[in-house]
Amino acid sequence: DEIYLQVIAHSGEESEKKYAAAVLKLLKRGKHWVLVTLLLSNVITNETLPIVLDRSLGGGWPAVVGSTVLIVIFGEVVPQSICVRYGLPIGAWMAPFVLVLMYVMSPVAWPVAKLLDRLLGEDHGTVYKKAGLKTLVTLHKSLGAAGEQLNSDEVTIISACLDLKEKSVGSIMTPMEDVFTMSADTVLDEDMMDLILSQGYSRIPIHATDNERNFVGMLLVKMLIT
Repeated sequence: DEIYLQVIAHSGEESEKKYAAAVLKLLKRGKHWVLVTLLLSNVITNETLPIVLDRSLGGGWPAVVGSTVLIVIFGEVVPQSICVRYGLPIGAWMAPFVLVLMYVMSPVAWPVAKLLDRLLGEDHGTVYKKAGLKTLVTLHKSLGAAGEQLNSDEVTIISACLDLKEKSVGSIMTPMEDVFTMSADTVLDEDMMDLILSQGYSRIPIHATDNERNFVGMLLVKMLIT
């Protein structure tokens, strides 16, 4: 996926950046060109192997069984199992070889790739909607290596940021009747200090003595203890 490769190329480890850059360089020549080349090579291999075994084993069912076993085990199961874990470095190491194949098969592969570009458009990788991003962030709370997982606060903050455009001030504000305020003539005695600290706020709105809705300033709680 091109998006994944771009993420690795910018924020991965040094070796991963190198591998991702090599694969991206190959894909920039044409993702459909790469795809058609690989599929064409796979078809040629799968069709050639039975012919070779037919001559070697004398034809018949031994050639069919032998080619099927070899293709399934060494052409599908083993490569895919290895590439699930080491796909990025293998892709980078094989990029020069794939590039050679692209030019060798270009008389067939290149026109087909251009036709696919015109019919399907160029694929730029997986792009998530906001709901998908929130799910992805939530999954990082439980998945991933130890030390790289997101904690609950980080997940909450990121999810809230993604929802900002859909929220109004009224939906997240604190109603006035629930706001802890103080009058401008309040005496900061010991009981009042205990009350302020028990509220747990860093800033407290200060209103005029004769009007609780006429706010004249803001008390910074940290100024009381410095």
